Amino acid sequence: MTDSWDPGDVCSKILSAPRLQRLVLSLTKWDEYEGEWFSHMKDFRPEQMVWLSTVVWHAHARNCALHEVEIQFNPIDVRECQNEEDLVPLRLMDQLAVEMEQFGMTLTYKRYTLKKDLASYNEYY
Repeated sequence: MTDSWDPGDVCSKILSAPRLQRLVLSLTKWDEYEGEWFSHMKDFRPEQMVWLSTVVWHAHARNCALHEVEIQFNPIDVRECQNEEDLVPLRLMDQLAVEMEQFGMTLTYKRYTLKKDLASYNEYY
């Protein structure tokens, strides 16, 4: 999705709705076998962060009503997280949250932590 949608177009065609205050970016897919929504760690990389950052900048510059962005990111492979690279999606989201705070906006997303043998989830940030 982020590869084919221009951030300026998203702002002018979607975020320009005068009462739209919340944007949900779902990076999940439905797994019919497991019966649940899931993502992979690679689904939120620097390219997605830059795209969303640009959308937020456009929304702020155009004085849109947007106040909150939620990223639905539920990595199925979180149980296999064992190294620092597995924290890249969270570091990017943390960086984006700080950037959005400067515009008076909030970013919500599910956090996970790495443990010795198993990663676990925290509630929304």
